[in-house]
Amino acid sequence: MTAPSDRAVRDEPLACPSAPAQPGAALLAIVGSDGHLAHLSPPIPIDEAFVTAASRHGAPEARMRFTAPCLEAGCAQWTGSSCGVIEQVLATGAHEDQPERLPRCGIRSACRWYRQEGGAACRACPLVLTDGRDGT
Repeated sequence: MTAPSDRAVRDEPLACPSAPAQPGAALLAIVGSDGHLAHLSPPIPIDEAFVTAASRHGAPEARMRFTAPCLEAGCAQWTGSSCGVIEQVLATGAHEDQPERLPRCGIRSACRWYRQEGGAACRACPLVLTDGRDGT
């Protein structure tokens, strides 16, 4: 088995690491009692039953992180050429206090944020919780 070519990696669909909880998405991480993310590897696909059950306790996105294909221009966070979420988080500098070692991740090779911003995005990733009320 050979590694994918650079072109194949660039052509694969990118994954949003902060998608809303909806059927077809996958559970990427769970927020622990200490506020840190516990990443699942690989992410676990979710269905309508999961979303319904998880929603009984408030917005699932407040307690879990989900991944789905990046919608690019179909997403309110798209700037026209990149994801504005990770740009805003990195602009705060909060990620600079995070450990240098990148957190475990089940989507890094296809992650929109990693592809866009590199390791800084991975260090900032645990600081992001999706607000499920507005679908972003």
